[in-house]
Amino acid sequence: MRAFAEAGSAVVVVSNLAGPDQVEMAFAAGAGDVVPKPFDLRSLLARVERATRSVGAARLATPNVAPDPRALLIDGAEIA
Repeated sequence: MRAFAEAGSAVVVVSNLAGPDQVEMAFAAGAGDVVPKPFDLRSLLARVERATRSVGAARLATPNVAPDPRALLIDGAEIA
């Protein structure tokens, strides 16, 4: 994770382990944000967009919410 952060990538950790110790470890490893499970898709989308802006990652694809609110699209393609 640290290598991605040091390379200028946005790192958002989604985890069901989001206690204070785990969050601290994620930030120490280079995470820009930690999202606890369960999460709202729109909140996750907002956090990912903020993270990409914060690292100046205009070159990255802009995520968007699919017609199915449980799906997430990147450049129009659904991801798992």
